[in-house]
Amino acid sequence: MKKMIFLLILLCFTIVLKGCTQTIKATDFDPLDGEENIRMNNLDSYMFRDDVQYVDLRNLEARFEAGYIDGFEPIPFFDYLDNNGFYRNDTYEFNKDQLIDEKLIRSFFKEDKAIFLYSDGCIRSEYIRSLLSYLGYEKVYVLGGFFEYSGNNVVEGDGKYKLGDKVYGTYLDDDSNLLYTLSATLDMGRKMIDVRFDIQDEQKNSLRSMTQNDVDYLETFTIIENLSINEMMTLYQLKLYLLDITNKEVSNDLNINVKVIDNILSLIEDVVTYTN
Repeated sequence: MKKMIFLLILLCFTIVLKGCTQTIKATDFDPLDGEENIRMNNLDSYMFRDDVQYVDLRNLEARFEAGYIDGFEPIPFFDYLDNNGFYRNDTYEFNKDQLIDEKLIRSFFKEDKAIFLYSDGCIRSEYIRSLLSYLGYEKVYVLGGFFEYSGNNVVEGDGKYKLGDKVYGTYLDDDSNLLYTLSATLDMGRKMIDVRFDIQDEQKNSLRSMTQNDVDYLETFTIIENLSINEMMTLYQLKLYLLDITNKEVSNDLNINVKVIDNILSLIEDVVTYTN
């Protein structure tokens, strides 16, 4: 059932892409031979061709959060291909014994077209290129990472998304330049059954397990996460609870560090507004 739902989501993305993107016939260009040096810095010269399949290997939430390149369809490496089409056992060195569903792989990747791949870096793309090469695909190009692209076809993300029962949001503290993130899974009543807070520096390094300015982020986030799940809270209920602590209308029995509550409240407020 989950596989069917995921395929329907991918189908919806494909329909949107085909409806919004104008392709140009390959006869208007020199044919690709598989040897061209096509990277992010010259990608725009090869966009919207009907002899190319453009593939974004990142997870779907990355498209919502960071954005994507127009014309690229999502075929998530981690969220779908991994453990469905192949089993890597945590390695990125492909060998034929890792392939578990050749038919599925061929159903996603078009053998009659050149294939352009990108993700956050090159590791996932190189793995898929090796796999497709083993299956006989000849024109597979690894473009690089999404953030290397500076062309004219970026569709910007907004730092948050809602997909089915999953929500994600971010909030940037302008004073510290620290990015607070929230990801949660909600039940039918919008109560949190899984939630995780994190905090990142300007280089996107997680500070969750660190202590800064006498704030133990791991302890603080864990307290709030456990409270949310154990009390079966919605995001809105968690927001009200933290507001009551800030306004001293309830006692802070759990010793939640008040130094980060304001930023967490801003983060939750943004997500609640978006998901309602």
